[in-house]
Amino acid sequence: MIIIGFAWLMVNVPQLFALSVIYSFLCVFIGVVGLAERIAPKKSDVAILIWGYGKWGEQLAVGVAVAVPFVLMSFIGAYQLAYSYQFLSLKGRPLAAVIVTAFLIPIAEEGFFRCVIAPTTAEGIGVVPAALVSASTFAIFHFAVYQASIPAMFLAFLFGAFAAFADLIYKSGLPGLVGHIIINYSATLSVLPMLCVPG
Repeated sequence: MIIIGFAWLMVNVPQLFALSVIYSFLCVFIGVVGLAERIAPKKSDVAILIWGYGKWGEQLAVGVAVAVPFVLMSFIGAYQLAYSYQFLSLKGRPLAAVIVTAFLIPIAEEGFFRCVIAPTTAEGIGVVPAALVSASTFAIFHFAVYQASIPAMFLAFLFGAFAAFADLIYKSGLPGLVGHIIINYSATLSVLPMLCVPG
């Protein structure tokens, strides 16, 4: 279903075509890994987390706790969450901006970085090193989004590490997903007035 959203972007927002292709690829990869795990979990060289097996309230609370410091830092001006090119491409389409940025992108990124990379590496090197590997790849992936800002990439790394650690402890992608949605939603809200103006 997520790919449908990225397909809509490819067709309706040409400036985000490349971004949509990248995220569609991530979604297909996650689907293939999930299918391989379901068919032959013992033979698969990769692991995948799903959305957990209980303690839903606790997982949601951990996700909120992971997000709050980063949202607060953004509001006090410690760094800027807004992804300028992404938001500007969706000018005049505020609902699309919210759906894409606050939901589609976090689902794809959390699925790839925290639900595939983190558990796969954790099987070989342990939880803490796997959280750091997942966080490092997440920060590098955001190089262009944060316009090579080292402080912003460092904060992406920190969020990625906390989210991956929480996900691995709960064996669920839910805490990281909740945190990511909150962070991206707050970023979208911070520029929503600008997006409401027709492009």
